[in-house]
Amino acid sequence: MISCFQAFLSTATCAPPPRLERLHPFERALLELTLRDGHYAATLHQVDLLRKGMLGIGKGLTARAAKSRGPREAVTIREEGFKEMESYYKRGQHAVDDLKVGSCRLTPGFSQLTSRFLSETFSS
Repeated sequence: MISCFQAFLSTATCAPPPRLERLHPFERALLELTLRDGHYAATLHQVDLLRKGMLGIGKGLTARAAKSRGPREAVTIREEGFKEMESYYKRGQHAVDDLKVGSCRLTPGFSQLTSRFLSETFSS
């Protein structure tokens, strides 16, 4: 169950937001004018670190649960794991929120792509 939860939170289910280098020059200029210089790339990096951290926590907890001595211990590990993953996400949630807010300031198509990516990758 932890591995399913970890996979759901850390795996992109649609196309990720585009990297700055891959944008059309007009969209890149719009992005740089709308958001602070370098803010978009830094926010994408923070969201990626959050995703990788969730993945690492989930893998570690899954390994611990697999080595448990019985179902009660596995359930205890699962409950502790959910709390740990939730607290880790809450510490990094500001990056996800920053990306949502930034995407709302941009063109509707770009905003919808980013919002859909975030809602499917990090359900709140």
